[in-house]
Amino acid sequence: MKNLTLVLSAATFLMGCAHSMMRGTVVMKDTEDELHVCMGEKEVKAGDRVAFFTNKCTPRGGREALGDRCTKIRIGEGAVIQSLNEHYSMVRPDAGVGAKVTEGTVVEKI
Repeated sequence: MKNLTLVLSAATFLMGCAHSMMRGTVVMKDTEDELHVCMGEKEVKAGDRVAFFTNKCTPRGGREALGDRCTKIRIGEGAVIQSLNEHYSMVRPDAGVGAKVTEGTVVEKI
């Protein structure tokens, strides 16, 4: 019974953290104007708009701290140029955004 309670609690927690939006990451930066993102042909298509995000975390400090406090920061937007396959697509960031994007940057369909 104790194990069942633990499993159900974990499942509830994970479902509470789940997002319904399409999300991926920048996996390769060819140039500032061409980014490979981990969002495939079932998630995005040419012409779709995406937004780029980073996380800024500040430690709470102390041994009793529950973890870091993080804020999701929007870097800018871009457009899907082409879906490459079921896993990856090519994205062109808007002017000036590509310089701020790095491999690992979070990408969300908007």
